[in-house]
Amino acid sequence: MAGCGVDLVVDPVGATLQSSRAALRPEGRLVFVGNAGGSQLSIDLWLALQANQSLFGVFMGTQLEKPDVYGTVSRMLDWAAAGGPRTFQRAQAANSGGSAGLSPLIVSR
Repeated sequence: MAGCGVDLVVDPVGATLQSSRAALRPEGRLVFVGNAGGSQLSIDLWLALQANQSLFGVFMGTQLEKPDVYGTVSRMLDWAAAGGPRTFQRAQAANSGGSAGLSPLIVSR
């Protein structure tokens, strides 16, 4: 269904990758940042391929200590807090993998 779904999901949980990918529109983007859920990361790539969706994995680790990385992350968070995206909310994932209350962020234009 063209036009259905969100533009961007930022998922720090890991165990919710499949539902995060399912929330995307065709040509949407999924960014998974680490694996706070602690479980094995698993996702069916065939559906993402058919919908021309982009998946990006990011492991911050010590990267956030770099001034350029810290500045970029800060600017992105400021943009989101200032209402940059039309929708900025936390998704209520059915299976959070015991991740201490973390859930993916969904962004839509």
